[in-house]
Amino acid sequence: MIVELNPYEVPEVSGSKFNLLLTIPAGLSPAIFPLDFAIEAEELTIVPAAGEQMPVKTGKSISGSGKNSFYFVKTITKGEYNSEIKNTITCHFTTTRAVSASRIFVLNDYFQTQYIENNLEDNKWTQDDDGKSIYLSNYSHQTFSNLRINNDASPDPIVCVEEANVSFTFDMSAEPAGKVKVSLGGLKPANEEDPTLEYKGIENGYAIYEYSVSGTSGSLALITADEDSPIYIGLDAHHFVHNEIKADRQWSNFTGFWNKNSLGTTAGEPVDYTLTIPQSGYYTGMVVTVKFDGLAFANGEPTDGKWTGKGNGVYEYRPTAAGNVTMNLVSTEGGQKWDYVTISAPGFTELSDEIQQKNRTPRSGTLSFNNTSRRTIVTTNQKHIWAQNNIEFTIEKNTSGNNVSTNSDPIRIYTGQRITVSVPEGGVITKIEFVCDSNNYATTLRSSIGNSATVSGSRVTINLDGTSSEYVFSGFTGQVRLDSITVTYEL
Repeated sequence: MIVELNPYEVPEVSGSKFNLLLTIPAGLSPAIFPLDFAIEAEELTIVPAAGEQMPVKTGKSISGSGKNSFYFVKTITKGEYNSEIKNTITCHFTTTRAVSASRIFVLNDYFQTQYIENNLEDNKWTQDDDGKSIYLSNYSHQTFSNLRINNDASPDPIVCVEEANVSFTFDMSAEPAGKVKVSLGGLKPANEEDPTLEYKGIENGYAIYEYSVSGTSGSLALITADEDSPIYIGLDAHHFVHNEIKADRQWSNFTGFWNKNSLGTTAGEPVDYTLTIPQSGYYTGMVVTVKFDGLAFANGEPTDGKWTGKGNGVYEYRPTAAGNVTMNLVSTEGGQKWDYVTISAPGFTELSDEIQQKNRTPRSGTLSFNNTSRRTIVTTNQKHIWAQNNIEFTIEKNTSGNNVSTNSDPIRIYTGQRITVSVPEGGVITKIEFVCDSNNYATTLRSSIGNSATVSGSRVTINLDGTSSEYVFSGFTGQVRLDSITVTYEL
């Protein structure tokens, strides 16, 4: 029987793993099975690894020292043995103490034991080669630290797309004596000709590379090997403690919005759609496919070099940065129907946004502030909401030094406060007429709203673009008193 260790030395860290290999000859008689192998560490510093079936027995040491001890029993059945060839049995162990160096004895009644000692590095274990045991050695370990994926020690999920760029960096407590073993899961080198990386094959499902590194830090440019496999990077080197980093994969989502709630039934009505391109980094170089149904660019294909027409309302968009991109569109057909924009890209869930073309009826409603019965919601002195005839009017304290007034007939809006005028969802406001308590208040209101408003006596009128059911006005430069508002909208 031949006994070997793999590895022969482990770091001074409790929980270090190693294997003890037992090789027995071919042609053994079935009558001697099952075979029991007693395995004992003189310093009692090892236990079977998780999942390893080796019961423990107590009694006199199998070393012949006469001391009381305990040992583990590895059993090989006749069914596990192949009589045609030499059989190597792997016994998995874990250390129980940081200083775990120990002679290890193996005993079986049928075999003489040949212990194969490690003869590397100037025969450093020759002194322990007594022919009666094998020696598990310790080394003062070095460490890998600051493992980072995309400069993040706790990396966010990597987008589900093949060949997404992934940067990996790490530090070392000392310069390694040899190459660093890099295990990659779901990743591969961005440059297959990288002279610092040498492919060594597959081990435990991971692609293994030897990384030639000088100094005490390393950096690798990697890409995802497929669309959705989890990311794993493991590091090993002689006299270094293993370290690793992982990252999940994730499908990303686009977001977008229309600047209108609906369109009319006449072709050619303008509408804007804004798409948000997610954070840069993984998405640099992405190609977004945009398809229009019932819509087209208002002024033809954009000329910024980012858009390429593919025919039949399909375009490819190549963003150069994260953020919003607004598409100025028009409806291409009349009638009552739904129009769509569909967005897709590798690693993203497809987004389909719709907007309805429908008959919209002109409507008008007046909200009077002549008594508090129309004040439906009061949030202390911070916010009041008034409602009448499908018109809703909100006053908020905002940045004002004054609380929202409880007055009515007229109501008061103070400097720095904010108002919101809204109609039912789906409606679009085309005009708001404010009736002030005096001409002076009308002038103050107009200056607060801006040049788009007109003044006639105590009335201030603002014509709007009919794209929203809600408009907000803030930045009041002085006190304004209102008797009523009239809102014209379509729904």
